[in-house]
Amino acid sequence: MSQDKSAFSQRKHVRYPPDKDEVAHIQYDPSGDEFLPDAVGLIVEHSAIGGCCLAILEANISPGATCRIKIGRLEPYLSKTIWKKPLERGVDLLGFKFLE
Repeated sequence: MSQDKSAFSQRKHVRYPPDKDEVAHIQYDPSGDEFLPDAVGLIVEHSAIGGCCLAILEANISPGATCRIKIGRLEPYLSKTIWKKPLERGVDLLGFKFLE
Protein backbone atom coordinates (compact mmCIF):
# COMPACT_ATOMS: atom_id res chain seq x y z
CA MET A 1 0.00 0.00 0.00
CA SER A 2 1.48 3.36 -1.04
CA GLN A 3 1.39 6.23 1.42
CA ASP A 4 1.46 9.91 0.52
CA LYS A 5 4.65 11.42 2.02
CA SER A 6 2.93 14.80 2.38
CA ALA A 7 0.73 13.23 5.05
CA PHE A 8 3.76 12.96 7.35
CA SER A 9 5.15 15.83 9.38
CA GLN A 10 8.32 17.42 7.98
CA ARG A 11 9.74 17.65 11.51
CA LYS A 12 12.59 15.29 12.20
CA HIS A 13 12.76 15.90 15.96
CA VAL A 14 10.39 15.74 18.91
CA ARG A 15 8.49 18.87 19.93
CA TYR A 16 6.75 19.30 23.25
CA PRO A 17 4.40 21.88 24.76
CA PRO A 18 5.56 24.48 27.29
CA ASP A 19 4.36 24.82 30.85
CA LYS A 20 1.09 26.72 31.18
CA ASP A 21 1.53 30.50 30.62
CA GLU A 22 5.28 30.16 30.02
CA VAL A 23 6.87 33.19 28.40
CA ALA A 24 10.27 34.12 27.02
CA HIS A 25 12.01 37.50 27.05
CA ILE A 26 13.91 38.42 23.87
CA GLN A 27 16.83 40.81 23.53
CA TYR A 28 17.23 41.63 19.83
CA ASP A 29 20.83 42.88 20.19
CA PRO A 30 22.88 40.23 22.02
CA SER A 31 25.91 42.47 22.57
CA GLY A 32 26.69 43.72 26.05
CA ASP A 33 26.88 41.97 29.38
CA GLU A 34 23.48 42.96 30.78
CA PHE A 35 20.30 41.25 29.54
CA LEU A 36 17.81 43.99 28.60
CA PRO A 37 14.75 42.46 26.90
CA ASP A 38 13.07 44.20 23.97
CA ALA A 39 10.03 41.93 23.73
CA VAL A 40 8.11 39.15 25.46
CA GLY A 41 6.87 36.10 23.58
CA LEU A 42 4.48 33.33 24.49
CA ILE A 43 6.18 29.96 24.11
CA VAL A 44 4.22 27.82 21.67
CA GLU A 45 6.50 24.76 21.81
CA HIS A 46 10.01 23.58 22.69
CA SER A 47 12.30 21.51 20.50
CA ALA A 48 14.17 18.53 21.90
CA ILE A 49 17.29 19.59 19.94
CA GLY A 50 17.53 23.05 21.51
CA GLY A 51 15.14 25.67 20.28
CA CYS A 52 11.62 27.00 20.58
CA CYS A 53 8.71 28.59 18.76
CA LEU A 54 7.41 31.91 20.12
CA ALA A 55 4.37 34.05 19.38
CA ILE A 56 5.44 37.70 19.55
CA LEU A 57 3.50 40.93 19.04
CA GLU A 58 5.03 42.95 16.22
CA ALA A 59 8.36 41.10 16.26
CA ASN A 60 11.17 43.40 15.19
CA ILE A 61 13.60 40.66 14.13
CA SER A 62 14.31 38.84 10.86
CA PRO A 63 15.30 35.25 10.07
CA GLY A 64 19.05 34.78 10.40
CA ALA A 65 19.38 37.37 13.17
CA THR A 66 21.16 36.52 16.42
CA CYS A 67 19.48 37.45 19.72
CA ARG A 68 19.28 36.34 23.35
CA ILE A 69 16.27 34.54 24.80
CA LYS A 70 15.54 34.11 28.50
CA ILE A 71 13.00 31.43 29.39
CA GLY A 72 11.60 31.59 32.89
CA ARG A 73 14.37 31.62 35.53
CA LEU A 74 17.01 30.16 33.21
CA GLU A 75 20.01 32.16 32.07
CA PRO A 76 19.62 33.81 28.63
CA TYR A 77 20.50 31.66 25.61
CA LEU A 78 22.32 33.06 22.59
CA SER A 79 19.91 32.15 19.78
CA LYS A 80 19.39 32.43 16.06
CA THR A 81 16.08 33.23 14.38
CA ILE A 82 15.43 30.39 11.94
CA TRP A 83 12.05 31.39 10.53
CA LYS A 84 9.28 33.97 10.89
CA LYS A 85 5.63 33.61 9.87
CA PRO A 86 2.78 36.09 10.33
CA LEU A 87 0.04 34.50 12.42
CA GLU A 88 -2.44 37.36 12.16
CA ARG A 89 -2.24 41.12 12.03
CA GLY A 90 0.41 42.25 14.52
CA VAL A 91 1.32 38.74 15.73
CA ASP A 92 4.26 36.73 14.39
CA LEU A 93 5.37 33.15 15.04
CA LEU A 94 9.15 32.79 15.19
CA GLY A 95 11.35 29.71 15.32
CA PHE A 96 14.60 29.95 17.26
CA LYS A 97 17.63 27.68 17.58
CA PHE A 98 19.71 27.92 20.75
CA LEU A 99 23.40 28.41 19.94
CA GLU A 100 24.82 27.74 23.42
